[in-house]
Amino acid sequence: MAKAPNKERNETSSPDRMPETSPHFQQSHDFTLQTIIQVQHTLGKLDAKVDRLITDVAEHGTKIDKIRMTVAWCAGAGALAGALIGLVLALLNSPLVKSGNSQPPTQAQVAPPSPQQ
Repeated sequence: MAKAPNKERNETSSPDRMPETSPHFQQSHDFTLQTIIQVQHTLGKLDAKVDRLITDVAEHGTKIDKIRMTVAWCAGAGALAGALIGLVLALLNSPLVKSGNSQPPTQAQVAPPSPQQ
């Protein structure tokens, strides 16, 4: 059981003074602030990487354009070479070249003689 308070209190007395000590600084750790700082740091890294990626993509675009132009030139050169080879072969197989004459062949030279009865 609890004891009853002492009734002999002096009403005019002041409370005791607290002992004087140096103030204690309590270091608190704010996790929200730390999280925000880490997010900003990560976003900075991400921003730098995105800028680098944009630069790389632009460089790849110019490289692809160079390759596209090279392929187009090669295709054109191949078509021209094919046309020239076809023209040369057509000229070599012509009757003018085969006969050795500079004049076109006559009907007697081209058609075999018909048998006479």
